[in-house]
Amino acid sequence: MSKIVRAERFELVDRSGRLRAGLAVEPDQAVVLSLYDGQDRVRAALGVAADGSPGLSLWDTAGEMRAVLGVDTDGSPLLNLSDGDGRIRALLSLGPDGEPLLSLHDSGGEVRIGFGLDAHGLPSLLLCDGQGDGRLGVDLDSEGSPSVGLRDGEGRFRALLDLAPGGSPRVRLYDESERVIWEAP
Repeated sequence: MSKIVRAERFELVDRSGRLRAGLAVEPDQAVVLSLYDGQDRVRAALGVAADGSPGLSLWDTAGEMRAVLGVDTDGSPLLNLSDGDGRIRALLSLGPDGEPLLSLHDSGGEVRIGFGLDAHGLPSLLLCDGQGDGRLGVDLDSEGSPSVGLRDGEGRFRALLDLAPGGSPRVRLYDESERVIWEAP
């Protein structure tokens, strides 16, 4: 008697014959375990993509994917939270060196706010316009000194407010070529 069962797809049904779980190798070679509710809707899926990256996806009762937890091909974990229309509204991830990043997205999917720590643990905040371009940045340097930078629609620095060594406030304004055109003191 063989102790191995082999197939490309397994289905688990309840007593009435309704599909409750499926385990399959998809056409793209991803392996997926799908769990269904009592109304034949997939509500959770655990899988490994063809590139080896694992993930867990969760759907609402309307059939929209609302949350995805995964590990990217570079080993970085991520968590996507989506609205009822399937658009990502929040993304939490770690970079390749472990630096955390949280981004909040508008209803059009554009990043509007980004928070993060760099590889040295230094915090930053970035506010973005409707196209997802960073316009206002707030940072702390390695000495704990804050700075606030303003960028124009082309992404060029136009103004910077920071503290000079010793703690004195400093303001700098820049032209279109990012050359200082005025500063005080």
